[in-house]
Amino acid sequence: ARVEIGEVKPARLKTLVRANGRIAPVSSRVAHITSRFAGIVKEVRRDIGDQVKAGDVLAVVESNQNLQSFEVRTLKGGLITERHATIGEFATEGTALFVIIDLSELWADFTVFQRDVGAIREGQSVLIGTAYSQTVHFISPIVDETTQSRTVRAVVSSPPRGVAPGAFVTGEIAVAEFDVPLAVHNEAIQTVEGRTKVFVQEGERFEAREVELGRTDGEFSEVLSGLKAGDHYAVKNSFILKAELGKSEAEHVH
Repeated sequence: ARVEIGEVKPARLKTLVRANGRIAPVSSRVAHITSRFAGIVKEVRRDIGDQVKAGDVLAVVESNQNLQSFEVRTLKGGLITERHATIGEFATEGTALFVIIDLSELWADFTVFQRDVGAIREGQSVLIGTAYSQTVHFISPIVDETTQSRTVRAVVSSPPRGVAPGAFVTGEIAVAEFDVPLAVHNEAIQTVEGRTKVFVQEGERFEAREVELGRTDGEFSEVLSGLKAGDHYAVKNSFILKAELGKSEAEHVH
């Protein structure tokens, strides 16, 4: 049944503030590449999706003043996300021909309501999604008038695939940590006949042992009684053992 085994042992639990957020580009890493002079676009050398380096030529424009052609180069490396340059069209001064974003670093902006903001500090850890951990970088001093919330930002360095501008994400901000002498994974906790139980490994078998639990951080729970340090217990797929127990009891009744 692919039941995974864990060990009852001390753990550090966290008090978490959960929030929804969105990935955004770092404003200083966004470049709008414009034409120095107004003129006709003669060549377009790069397109959306191209990765470029600082100094690369993106287009060639013929100046409307002296009919001399000049190169439009990027001042920043990154990914071209927008292209507004089209051969034969007139490029005006100050109008962005390309937008380039350096995606090596991103922002994760979370919406946190006023009741939770007081517990949040810069430097606290933030679990983004299920596996990507960063720290609180900035807490906005401005309260949104409509939602009465504030923005809490984490800087995402070297983001993994799937973490991209515009993506919605969830965050868990660890606002406090505390040590407990014994803890079990929450996946192991089952309710049997209205009682809280954990399946403890006894040789080749599992015993459904009643436990009393204390504080939890959503992933692990403190064990107050029923288990001892070093006990091995079913974690993942422990619900299968609960189902087998139910079948066994039903057969016994018949």
